[in-house]
Amino acid sequence: LLEVILSEAIRGPGTVIIIDPKGDAELLMRAATEAHRAKRPFAFFGPAFPAVSASFNPLSMCKSTTELAARVQALMPGGGGMAKGDPFFTEYPLAVIEKIGAAQQAVGDRWTIAGLNAATTLVPPFEDLVARYLYLKVLGNKNKDVPSLEDLKAEYAARRAQKQDHLADALLDDQEKPREHFVQVTANLVPAFRGVTGGKMDRLLSSSKPQLTWDGVVEERKIVYFAMSSLMYGEVANRIGRVILQDLIGFLGRRYAYYDPAKMTPLTILIDEFSNVAYPGFIDALNKGGGAKANIMLAMQSLADPEASMGKDGTQRVMDNLNTRVWFRLTDDATAKLAVEGLGMTSVGREEISHSLSFGGSSGTSAGSRGAMQYVDKSLVRPEWVTGLPRGEAFVRTRGENWKLRVPLLRPVGKKEVQEVAAKYGLEKVLTEFREQAGETDAEGSQGTTDRSDKTTQRQSDRDSKDKGKATRVSAGDGVGELADSLNGSQSGPEEASGEASAPGQPQVSAEDELTSAMAEEEAGESETPAAEQAVSDDGAEESACKEVVATGASTAELNDALVNG
Repeated sequence: LLEVILSEAIRGPGTVIIIDPKGDAELLMRAATEAHRAKRPFAFFGPAFPAVSASFNPLSMCKSTTELAARVQALMPGGGGMAKGDPFFTEYPLAVIEKIGAAQQAVGDRWTIAGLNAATTLVPPFEDLVARYLYLKVLGNKNKDVPSLEDLKAEYAARRAQKQDHLADALLDDQEKPREHFVQVTANLVPAFRGVTGGKMDRLLSSSKPQLTWDGVVEERKIVYFAMSSLMYGEVANRIGRVILQDLIGFLGRRYAYYDPAKMTPLTILIDEFSNVAYPGFIDALNKGGGAKANIMLAMQSLADPEASMGKDGTQRVMDNLNTRVWFRLTDDATAKLAVEGLGMTSVGREEISHSLSFGGSSGTSAGSRGAMQYVDKSLVRPEWVTGLPRGEAFVRTRGENWKLRVPLLRPVGKKEVQEVAAKYGLEKVLTEFREQAGETDAEGSQGTTDRSDKTTQRQSDRDSKDKGKATRVSAGDGVGELADSLNGSQSGPEEASGEASAPGQPQVSAEDELTSAMAEEEAGESETPAAEQAVSDDGAEESACKEVVATGASTAELNDALVNG
């Protein structure tokens, strides 16, 4: 589904930004290919591939020290929510960041993660910054030869009555505190800067002239792919994703406040594995997104994932701000129950008929019959229907309406085009590394992950021409029988979709079965490998909740039986 949405967004107007914490080879190749086909500029950012990655300074768009502190807070463990018991150990380090940022801005230093790290965790850079601030801004000297800090402190103390500066007082207070105490109260800054400074990270995240800025990206209508490689970098990758997202939120805030809505171009933001980069401040982006002409799309495995980062209330606020919800097959019953709660209720009628027969009396024998209709409110969609969805099918809640849909198939990218696109953007090594991380074999190697044999490509093309994806309306007035018929209609094979009816008595072929057969013929040739095994993804993991499902599901007949008899 993400590939379909991504392709349509790239072909349309505006900018497309993809934030992929894990790094998906097929999604990356699809983004690069569609950008190449549409003749749109494409940029790639990935800390695991500094040779081909564009540089990006998440602090370059900050206009105030408050914004600067918000970026650093996104780098802290849990997005700054680690010290929930005592907020002092979160707020005090951020106050230090604001003071150091104000001093750097005053003396003309550009804000970078590396510069903040040096000034907050190392004594010499901190004292050098305090000395330059006193000498150039407080005491008003213009000579480049800065005296020692002790001499400047003495001169400032002598002239403090005429030259008092509150920022200078605060910096000197921090400098004169015992070092052990200062280290303890700013301990949250150490893990915040760990892994995002030094070596290649300084070029990627602390460049004074970054290749990627949000203003430039929007102006050039670029397609930008951020791959964090969380399988390699773990929590460091997630923190990089959070600070990039925080910087994007700041840009949306300025766009919402200062830009002319009539001149804004659309901005599409796709975030895969949302739970990896989620943090409490993200809710602001959803609140401002509409006014800034930003369409934000989130993909996650389970609602329990963002709850671990944002809490239950924060996750609920995020869900409340999403206008469209797409539920693919879920493996968790609790998440399935939450999913169907938002799909509405329906009244199910149940007729009750009673008969009576009596003997005796003047008439001898008497009989009677009475019927009544009782209505009971039931969920329009049952949780077991969501957990039993076939591959590529989903329930959708959008604009107050419920739909049952099947995701259309995209034509695979040919080998020659994969090679051309990978060479154009320098992605050969990136794609190979992503495949190795996902546990895929290198048999298909640098030829790409989405290319197929000519035979399979033709089969997929034929299917695309017959079945462009179907959607079935699910209304609250439907009874159980009507809903079952509706679902059955949305699961018909490509022959039925193109108007060719199946012969009576013959089993219907679902889209899943057909796709499974195509994959089996392509990858196994004349082998007798069971089709069910071919439908399992390379890593064997089941995808769920707002992502395309790749594991084998219930057949059409089984699901219909469950709907009618359940």
